[in-house]
Amino acid sequence: MSAFALIGLLGAIINLGIIWALTAMGVGYIWAAIIGAEVTIIGNFILQERFVFRDMRAGASRLGVRFLASFTFNNVEAA
Repeated sequence: MSAFALIGLLGAIINLGIIWALTAMGVGYIWAAIIGAEVTIIGNFILQERFVFRDMRAGASRLGVRFLASFTFNNVEAA
C-alpha cells in the first residue's frame, strides 16, 4: 500500500511540474493540464506494474488489457 501511495504522490508532483513547465512555455492551462494528466496516468501505470502489482501478474489479464482498463478508468475519473 505504501508503494502505491508513493507512486501516487510522485505522479501528483510530476503532474504539477509538467503543468508549470508547459504554462511557463506559453501553453494554455487546459492543454497543459490535459498533457500533464495523460503523462502521469501512463507513468503511474508503468510504475505500479513494476513495483506494486508485479507479483499479481500470473493470474491477471494481458498487459494491454490492464493498461486499457487503467487508462480508461483514470481518464473518466479525470474528466
